[in-house]
Amino acid sequence: MKGIFDVNSTLEYDNETQTFIFTYIDFGNVVREGLLTVNRVGIGGDTAICTNSTVATAGVLTCQVSENVSGKEYYAVGQVDTLSPNSIHTLLTIYKTFRQDHQQWGLTGLMASALLIFTLATAMISSSIAMIGVILIGYFGLLLIGILPFSVQTVVTLVVLGFIIIFKVRK
Repeated sequence: MKGIFDVNSTLEYDNETQTFIFTYIDFGNVVREGLLTVNRVGIGGDTAICTNSTVATAGVLTCQVSENVSGKEYYAVGQVDTLSPNSIHTLLTIYKTFRQDHQQWGLTGLMASALLIFTLATAMISSSIAMIGVILIGYFGLLLIGILPFSVQTVVTLVVLGFIIIFKVRK
C-alpha cells in the first residue's frame, strides 16, 4: 500500500506460523522508525501481545502469537515515526478472529438456526417472564459456544432484558 510520504507498506498474518508481518519502505527518507503492535481484544480491554520496532527507513517487523488463538480476536497496527515532531502515523491495521464455529458452519446459518429455535421456543409460552427467561438462556448458550461475541451490545441487551424482567415481576 502506498501511503503517507511515499511509504510502501504491507501488514499481513501468516496462518501457519501465527505471525503478524509488517513491512515498510520509505522512498522519501522521512521515516525514522517502524512500529508493529499486536493486541488481543478482550472484555475488560485490549491486552498487548507484542510490540516490535526498528530504527530504519525500511524494515520487516514480525510478531508471533505464541498462545492458543482459538476463539480469540487480535488486531495488529503498523505505524511509522517520521522526522517531524509528534509524527507517529498509523499506516495499516488488520483484525484477525479465530472462531471455529464461524469457520465450520458460517455465521449466517448459525444465526438463522438460533432465531428459528428462539421463535419456536417462545411462541408457545404465554408468560412474558418465562419467554424472556428462555431468551436469556438461549442467549447465554450462544455466548458459551462462541456464536455471539461478548461485546458492549451483548451487555446492553442483557441489561435491558433484566430490567424488563424486574418490571414485569413488580407489576
